[in-house]
Amino acid sequence: MTGADDMDGMDRLSIKADRSGIVVYVPAAMSVNDICCDLYCRILDNISAFQKKGTVCISFRGCTLERGDTEEIISFLNSIDKIHVRFAAKPDIDQYTGSGVRDDGDREPQQAKVSMALPGMTKTHSDNERPYIFRGDIGRKQTLEIRGNVIILGDVARDARVVSGKNIVVVGELAGAAIAGKLAAGNNFIIAMRMCPQLLQIGKAKSTGIRLPGAKRMPMIATNDEGIINITYI
Repeated sequence: MTGADDMDGMDRLSIKADRSGIVVYVPAAMSVNDICCDLYCRILDNISAFQKKGTVCISFRGCTLERGDTEEIISFLNSIDKIHVRFAAKPDIDQYTGSGVRDDGDREPQQAKVSMALPGMTKTHSDNERPYIFRGDIGRKQTLEIRGNVIILGDVARDARVVSGKNIVVVGELAGAAIAGKLAAGNNFIIAMRMCPQLLQIGKAKSTGIRLPGAKRMPMIATNDEGIINITYI
């Protein structure tokens, strides 16, 4: 298998599989959000490989990641709808060297810290109250599907789609489609700072061709009011 040193000249994320799981080679200066977006696209392109239930160990090489970054990436992967596997951090101490962990030969404390990085979630995990935060825009023809709550720090373009098992908050303009409450039976909602969507769906209630006065200037919230999409100013 190619070592991390051989990847220094690469400017794009690379994935290789071995008998112990998946190794992700991360180029320098790549943000956590870009890593998540790239992995999301790669997984969807090879969706058949992730249909069987089980655990896939994943490790990162190349650009050094903090433990919190690794946890965020794995948490995002485990929140993706459509797949049945559970991702877990490969218990490899070396991948954290240089990220603030002392390498003084005291292996036991390091092993304890690595075990804390393993996410305690599966595809049916009930702790979906903590939202996944997506930093960036969802471009045209792009789709983001999250099993729990999602907050998007950016815009959702026309012909883009956001699907959430629970609630959606767009800290920007919602011009595409937003589908909330796919999995939950509670009072779900969609919030946008600028609400001009092509489609809103909450549970089984759906509304299209929405035209709202003041939508470009004031934040709004959409709810499911007994089977009818109700949109009000916040």
